[in-house]
Amino acid sequence: MWEKPALSEEEVFISRAVEKRKREFRAGRHCAHQVLTELGYPEASLKVGEHRQPLWPPGIIGSISHTDQFCACVAMAKTEIISVGIDVEKNEPVDKSSLPLICTRREIGAIEEMQSSIDLPLCKLIFSAKECVHKVYYPLNQHTLDFLDAEIQIDVDHRSFEAIIHNPEKSPKLPIKALKGFFHYDRHYVYTIMMKELE
Repeated sequence: MWEKPALSEEEVFISRAVEKRKREFRAGRHCAHQVLTELGYPEASLKVGEHRQPLWPPGIIGSISHTDQFCACVAMAKTEIISVGIDVEKNEPVDKSSLPLICTRREIGAIEEMQSSIDLPLCKLIFSAKECVHKVYYPLNQHTLDFLDAEIQIDVDHRSFEAIIHNPEKSPKLPIKALKGFFHYDRHYVYTIMMKELE
């Protein structure tokens, strides 16, 4: 998927990118085109927004994620679900020096308490969950949340998590206090998904 160029309207956004970025971008766009074709948009091109987010056709919401040699996309009509985010990360430890940049003190405490009893890389899961939070929150409020602006509470038994928003947009179009998501993992990757329903 990453060898074939994307649509010409999309290629302009990576004309000066390094090869790794081009490969990821093309794989993501081809994956998205497959989903959009199933939704009845076979000719749709996905341009790039101000924060590098894909701009979906009117009435469609979606999310793209890629890492290493894995790429995924989800898209759907904007009806009961008004925003969606997915993220995929390599299943490997996070450098300890990065921990305070990703996790709140409470999250670090939870990691220290839980990590010895499970094989799930908790910090990488929290990182991935917060990527989902951004992908869901930004389209609704045009506001970028920092990693420490949301706190993740993990339910290992149900493979789910809740994100509590501690520092939201001051005048949001859609006030959001919390978001719920789900995760899965194998020996290669950690996968997270989150959706915001119409209330």
